[in-house]
Amino acid sequence: MWLVEMSVAGQSVAAGSDGCVAWRRTPWLGAEAARGGSRPLRRALQLCSLDKQRSLAVNKTGAYVSVLEGVVVTTAVENKHFFRKGILGDWRNHMTPEMAARLDGIVEEALKGSGFNFGCTNTSN
Repeated sequence: MWLVEMSVAGQSVAAGSDGCVAWRRTPWLGAEAARGGSRPLRRALQLCSLDKQRSLAVNKTGAYVSVLEGVVVTTAVENKHFFRKGILGDWRNHMTPEMAARLDGIVEEALKGSGFNFGCTNTSN
């Protein structure tokens, strides 16, 4: 049995390998989860799925604007551009080898000492 504790949307969440989830003050999951219903983990996964996120009106029509100290520093990017179907190896069509190496370095540094790894080797060549 394993147990993971995390914060989701500012709320405390604990999930176990037995499929049980304990939510505290999470009205966005509905009354069943608040009562400790039988399938809150499944509901959470459904709400977090890419299909669900893609279907939200804000992600179909909204936009992201970067603001730094009250000044717009980039033009608006439509939210729909943050969602795309991931295809194995497709990153090569969107990133240069230099970008991939930089991202690998950032991830490696962030995970250093955590004991976590992706269990794969660099395939950028």
